[in-house]
Amino acid sequence: MRLIVLFFVLFSSSAYALVDELAIRAMLSSQYSGYEEKQLRNEIKRGCDGNTDMALCAWYNYFRVDVRLNDSYSKAMKWLEEPAAKDALRDTQRAWIDYREAACRFDTVAWDEGSFRQVAIAICWKNMTKQRTKELKAITTCKGEDCPR
Repeated sequence: MRLIVLFFVLFSSSAYALVDELAIRAMLSSQYSGYEEKQLRNEIKRGCDGNTDMALCAWYNYFRVDVRLNDSYSKAMKWLEEPAAKDALRDTQRAWIDYREAACRFDTVAWDEGSFRQVAIAICWKNMTKQRTKELKAITTCKGEDCPR
């Protein structure tokens, strides 16, 4: 039993480390970062507590969720068998990205001139991305005749 628990802890730790690394890389390559790699890694090591850059932490938290969304999307695409279903999911995902961006622009219009807007957008993207990830995961667990394949 201890071996199973140890394996789970090691596997979970390495999985979290991979998500963190992928999130950092995505953040560094995005237009939303504006941070040098050393600064980004130092802030994240500090744990995104109250003494760190709020925008940096908000975007980092979004990118961690986005890594999981990309994984769920890839799994859903592999799970689907029919080319038409794959095309429909791809089109849906592209439309969802446009919707998320427009919805979060609208939701944060009150901060249009403020420095908090980037934080608010990152939080909005994170929340919507978490929900979309659940929807994508549901595709691969769907059972029944009405499931897309």
